Amino acid sequence: MRFLLAVLFLAPLVAAIDPPPANPASSTVAPPPPAEQRPRRVWVVLDFYKEFGGTVVREDEATLVIRTPGGDERSVDRSTVISAIPLLDDPAGTPVIVRYRDDRRVRALLVEDGLDGATVDLRGMRTVIPRSEIWGLEREVPFEVLLARYRKAMPADAWSQRIALARWAMDQDHPEVAVEELREVVKHQESDEVRKLLKLAEIAARNRKSQATPPETTSPRPAAPAPTEEPERPRLQESDVNLIRVMEVNLTRPPRMEAQPELAADLVARFGPEQRLPADGDTVEKLSSWPASRLLTLLFQLKARDLYGRIRVAEDPEHLRVYRKQVHDAWLVPNCATSRCHGGEQAGALRLVRDQPRDARTSYTNLVQLLRFRTTAGESLLDFDNPSASPLLDMGRPRESARRPHPAVAGWKPSIRSGRGEPETSVVAWLRGMHRPRPEYPVTLEAPAAAAAAPAGTEER
Repeated sequence: MRFLLAVLFLAPLVAAIDPPPANPASSTVAPPPPAEQRPRRVWVVLDFYKEFGGTVVREDEATLVIRTPGGDERSVDRSTVISAIPLLDDPAGTPVIVRYRDDRRVRALLVEDGLDGATVDLRGMRTVIPRSEIWGLEREVPFEVLLARYRKAMPADAWSQRIALARWAMDQDHPEVAVEELREVVKHQESDEVRKLLKLAEIAARNRKSQATPPETTSPRPAAPAPTEEPERPRLQESDVNLIRVMEVNLTRPPRMEAQPELAADLVARFGPEQRLPADGDTVEKLSSWPASRLLTLLFQLKARDLYGRIRVAEDPEHLRVYRKQVHDAWLVPNCATSRCHGGEQAGALRLVRDQPRDARTSYTNLVQLLRFRTTAGESLLDFDNPSASPLLDMGRPRESARRPHPAVAGWKPSIRSGRGEPETSVVAWLRGMHRPRPEYPVTLEAPAAAAAAPAGTEER
């Protein structure tokens, strides 16, 4: 919802500084001047049934002549061309936006842009995307350039747009920009919501600054003792992360996801007689045309857990994004997962992973640890009925103000300075978004935290 509001408020600015293309296939990104002249490659859309690609041989205002991969030359009247989409010849690793034909826009790193399709690096995974699924690739505009454009087009007293700009900056992992915008807003508007957002941005900005590499100094330093090598702690696999995302999808506001092509055939083979499947015509073809969110709804209804992995969820559901950015990265890791606390040898029963803290495998591993851990009194750290009363929050409060105070251990100090604050707001938002009744994730993690059985009589995903 936060991202949606930001998009709604920033949309007029985007329209003002960068007019949308006349049709979904067009591209407005002009390539930089090449170091050396290369043949220009394009993908030509004559209509939504006739498309082809090749190298531009010659062109003028009226005609475009293309040499196809087979060596033939095709001359087309420009007035009949919907779009001539340029293919990128940039170096591998160039940040790009993948523009899918279903209007999705996904960040990636360029590997190769070819006529048959594009090869990109999607979050560390080399992925080949057929041309039939995308309009093309665009070079990603740097954050600083977009920020300058938005600010130039935005009136100084457009407070709602400046709040939306701050939320967008938080989503882009630039909390320092959000702090700057929100501090100006609170000077002119009284709003508890804006003040809470400012506090969250300030925490995120401090955390990001603390993780920055300190500058090199010329002063001599005493030789540090060689660290004791610590064995790598077990982490979830990428497939486990995806499975948890699938089981936490909010179908009223689904994240970006896609279904594997063979899912439709597998569903028909197993559940053919089921009345939930379309019975008329080619069932496989009909199911293949369904969006991934509708297929996932069907999987939930059929309780086909072993097929959940056939849905790939490309981003965190909204409440898990709150957990990762505002709870895990901004509070849990810097305060609880340190080497002198639950991230080190003296961690006790709850041992959190602190290596690569921003990696999804790390944050989801720690999520499972928190969900499965039980105190010596048999209590969960998380109270889904009353999130603000969760023992996890009590463990960060001063002992005199906590109902379940943190055990008295050397080096511990409270990380929540008052009864209310940023961790509490974020934890409450995260837990309220989690699926109810709670499912037990079918993932394996060899960790000190014990797994808890699912309550009897609940209907799980």
